[in-house]
Amino acid sequence: MSGRFEHEKRACEALRQLARTLPSLLLTHSKMEIRAACNKFLKLKREWESLWNKCMAKGHARQHELSANPLSASSRTSAQKNAMAQKQARAGNLSKANQTVCLVLKPAFGHNTLHKLQEKTPVGSVVFDKQFCRTTDALDEMRRHNEWLNIQEHSYSMKKIGQYFRTCKPLSAQDANGWRGREHVGWLFSDGDSALQELLRTHLILPNILGDFFADRLDEIAGGRMFALEKANNSLHPIVIGSLWRRCAAHLGVAEVRSNVATFFMSQYTNFIQFGGESDGATRCAQVTQLLAAAWAQHSDENPLVVIQLDIVNAYPSADRQAQFDVLAGRASKSDDNGHVHMRDDIPCPAPHLTQ
Repeated sequence: MSGRFEHEKRACEALRQLARTLPSLLLTHSKMEIRAACNKFLKLKREWESLWNKCMAKGHARQHELSANPLSASSRTSAQKNAMAQKQARAGNLSKANQTVCLVLKPAFGHNTLHKLQEKTPVGSVVFDKQFCRTTDALDEMRRHNEWLNIQEHSYSMKKIGQYFRTCKPLSAQDANGWRGREHVGWLFSDGDSALQELLRTHLILPNILGDFFADRLDEIAGGRMFALEKANNSLHPIVIGSLWRRCAAHLGVAEVRSNVATFFMSQYTNFIQFGGESDGATRCAQVTQLLAAAWAQHSDENPLVVIQLDIVNAYPSADRQAQFDVLAGRASKSDDNGHVHMRDDIPCPAPHLTQ
């Protein structure tokens, strides 16, 4: 139906949002009711309203239950951990099973949890200086060219999208709307229904690349669902779960420019060899260095050999993103790098595809 409203952005976006939240509507029902609920939804004769009404009724009931009996911070029992870990291991997700057994952090439900999160992850400005960036009209014109159309067809093909979802880790965490990559979406790209696959690609994945959203509803698309775990030092470990569809688009976008970015870093900076196209290359480099350090002979006190591990602040857009926009624009919007870069200086882009 979204295709019928391609010139009515608000109606089109409403239908896309309905598709994104479909698990929340269906999974609210019991296992015995899901098939009947799906049939009602597929008939599209206003029966879908019963799904929404039932979902809202259960949501209100849950809120009433929590107001009377608030959640408390508690870890899983040993029996619960054992059952969950076995289920994850049988499905093939050994790392998740190990995490279930070894993780000791508890969910944070304290009266000051929200205040702690606000202090730890302050809301910064998302208004960037785009005076040197291409305008929306210029981007639309560029995306009509064969070069971009070839990138879109090759890098975001249904084959690559299907491969991404089919290779997601089994029983991984649900996204903010309840979708799981392998269990819910992977099989949709395995049954040969090319019409459905093209709809998922066009309306749920490509908009994250093209920025094809209804501007008044961007707050429903951006961000994710945050929760927090209690750490031993009385601090919090925040976790954000975003959109599965956005994650897929980002994964394919990174794959498109990975070789260009790796070549740029390795040719310009000799100490950036850990970015040699490997997934999480910096972590692997650090692990190898630590293994080598463990085998070193005794050092002299005057000239010791040490390994220093630095954790760069980058979580929850706490780093300055303006420089990244300047790289995409190819020109600096302000002075940076301790005065080595001045406003209006040209900035090399490691991959021309990034600007598209």
